[in-house]
Amino acid sequence: MTLVNNSVVMFRASPMDPVLMQTGYRYGPHVAYMHQVLSREIARGRIGAEISLRAGGDNASVVNYTPMGVHIRERDRDRVVLEVNSDLPEGRVITINVDNETVNLSSPDRIRLRFNGKVIEKAGNIDELFAGGNRPLCYLLQENETATMAVYIPEFSEHEIIIDIEPEAGEERAGEETEEEETTDESSEAEPAPAFEFGAGIALVASIYVLRRRKQ
Repeated sequence: MTLVNNSVVMFRASPMDPVLMQTGYRYGPHVAYMHQVLSREIARGRIGAEISLRAGGDNASVVNYTPMGVHIRERDRDRVVLEVNSDLPEGRVITINVDNETVNLSSPDRIRLRFNGKVIEKAGNIDELFAGGNRPLCYLLQENETATMAVYIPEFSEHEIIIDIEPEAGEERAGEETEEEETTDESSEAEPAPAFEFGAGIALVASIYVLRRRKQ
């Protein structure tokens, strides 16, 4: 291998065929293909950064492939908030790798990615993210208690990317009912009881009567 001035060499591990690895995990061909595409696009400079979160977010690493700022602002169980900024004139893709301890991967369809507060449209395959366009796209592939998420950012300034779990219909309704109950309780505490108002009125009249008797 011959290196030229200011060149960079990168070594990136990814699943290979055959699908049975030394670890005992089985990776499908679609996983190997995704990593082939990612490695190719890293070499072309079209992937801005790669973030890896492990052990509930306690272990985190960020690798920058282009001049891009990535800050992990929040990392809790089932919720990761990233801040991304760059002066690059064209869009880039960032990838996020998580394990099951960081994000619950038992129901991949419930994993939600949001870009500046709006849910990101999901691509049908990894290649769509590198086709350009003016709207954000995401792609998610989960296997063996790990998941890789790729997000296409069409243009840069400062952006926020949120990864969380979409609540199930029953959970969302239960949360709404709890909020309604709390609001009702607060209203009940704020409204005085009629009996108390009546008693207070009698006490006030009695006090005025006593004061007048004393003056006489």
